[in-house]
Amino acid sequence: MSQPKNEKSPRRGSKSRPQRQPQGNSSGQPGATKFDGIKITPLGGLREIGMNVTCYETSKHMIIVDCGLMFPEETQLGVDVVIPDFTYIVANASKVQGLFITHGHEDHIGAIPFLVRQVPKLKIFATRLVAGMIRHRLKERNLENAVTIIEVAAKDRVNVNDFSVEFIAVNHSIADACALAIDTPHGVIIHTGDFKIDYTPVDGRVIDLPSFARYGENGVLALLSDSTNTESVGMSATEGVVRQALDEEIEGCKGKVIVSAFSSNIHRIQTLMDIAKKFGRKIAFDGRSILNNTRIARETGYMHFEDEDIIPIKDTKGIAPQKLMIITTGSQGESLAALPRMANDGHAHVKIKPGDTIIFSSKTIPGNERSVSKLVNQLFLKGARVVYNNRRVHASGHAYQEEQKTMINLVRPKYFIPIHGEYRHLYLHSELAKSMNIPDQNIFILKNGQPLLLNEKEGKVLPEEVNGRVFIDGSSMEGVEEPVLMDRRSLGSQGIAVVHMAISQKDGELVSGPNLVTSGFELSAQTRKEIEDEIKEIFSSTYEEGKTQRLLRIDARRIIRKSMKKKADREPLVLPVITEI
Repeated sequence: MSQPKNEKSPRRGSKSRPQRQPQGNSSGQPGATKFDGIKITPLGGLREIGMNVTCYETSKHMIIVDCGLMFPEETQLGVDVVIPDFTYIVANASKVQGLFITHGHEDHIGAIPFLVRQVPKLKIFATRLVAGMIRHRLKERNLENAVTIIEVAAKDRVNVNDFSVEFIAVNHSIADACALAIDTPHGVIIHTGDFKIDYTPVDGRVIDLPSFARYGENGVLALLSDSTNTESVGMSATEGVVRQALDEEIEGCKGKVIVSAFSSNIHRIQTLMDIAKKFGRKIAFDGRSILNNTRIARETGYMHFEDEDIIPIKDTKGIAPQKLMIITTGSQGESLAALPRMANDGHAHVKIKPGDTIIFSSKTIPGNERSVSKLVNQLFLKGARVVYNNRRVHASGHAYQEEQKTMINLVRPKYFIPIHGEYRHLYLHSELAKSMNIPDQNIFILKNGQPLLLNEKEGKVLPEEVNGRVFIDGSSMEGVEEPVLMDRRSLGSQGIAVVHMAISQKDGELVSGPNLVTSGFELSAQTRKEIEDEIKEIFSSTYEEGKTQRLLRIDARRIIRKSMKKKADREPLVLPVITEI
């Protein structure tokens, strides 16, 4: 099994604009390096969940597959989303022939508006539902006219210079998902995107296994395959099984039914709407993402319902509980989402009462366990019946081990590259590939920014290209600097200390102060006086004539921090205010 030498995880933060965590050393000149083979450069999605983007490149041309974001960690305070560093793509913008999208989840399309700003006149190839979702995101950023979106369908083939790309239908937890068969001058590469094998999907669109087999028979250079569920043995549950379980859970409910589901799971939402109609319940959507996605899915023909079946959430108070189903967001316990607001009595239109049924038709994402547990407890306290951690009412959209084996068996690649997962997922998937008789030397566990050069004779890892993360704050399209995040973390955990001092312009003597004001923590009067006295003593003894205000503040900040640590065992954000009089 081949791996990059440097096994360290990407560090958090950086010092450039837009804010990124730079890694590697890109040549920066498109076409500057000639190479014999196909260069595959992942810029996100490896050794992490989310932010998927992969470049496929010859000496003359490049295509990009997916362009996703990820959501921030708890320590990245105030950050709304995290996107890949596009430096490498921008440096090779003249080579880019198009962006090919496998499906419409945020971790595959969410960063497109940010790429579009840096790579103008980009051509985007996507299936109809995905194209609708991309248009919506671009419109939110006033970028809808900055790109050309070409709608395709499964079995369509797109030819762009050195590449010929076929879209192959797969099943996933969102409609219209496709894998890509990328025909290159050196062989075919199969990029599965996110997939599962579902023989009873809600829309009847079964994964196109014969096409994968056809490519396998003709010879496949490499398979890049979804690793997310490689820890799960057997086969994933089908949406048909979930539909039956939801039907059983909802039948006979006396109060209102509230179902929390992922807003992009169009098939699940359609299933819930069909069940609601069967049992004579009106449907109300709650949550901006659900409202947007259902509107787009209906406009593009992927959802079917009558206007009279839907009521606005503000009108639900006038509906008898046994005649109402609410489909909502908030399954991960997000404090501002609809379901947590209902649980906290903070929702303007919905109150949870004894006899109501709340169903979590979703999986708890790792890291959200505490917030979800708190939400479930609050719902029980309201007297509701809560269906949670029930595998019957949710099915994963990612392949389990037997499905991953089926893909490898059908495709029979020369090289295998696990993608989409944390390191353990990639490692276990590579072990699975070895058990399927793929030689160890032909399996590559890559990391973001680590290119792999493949041809008919060999595969080799190349020096790392520029890569990293860009932190996006609010509606801004620019990155947040790491020092800002550090200040936010300090404020959140240690508080803030403001010290005001007045000094003489003539000789630098302290005229008044220091006066210490703190927020976020308390100091006793004695400790406060000891710190002020120590600051005064050290500052006076280290003052040098001619120092600028900036240097004075640096000195003061260093002295204050040292004193706060010594006297109060705290490291707050320090703001010295120095007035010259």
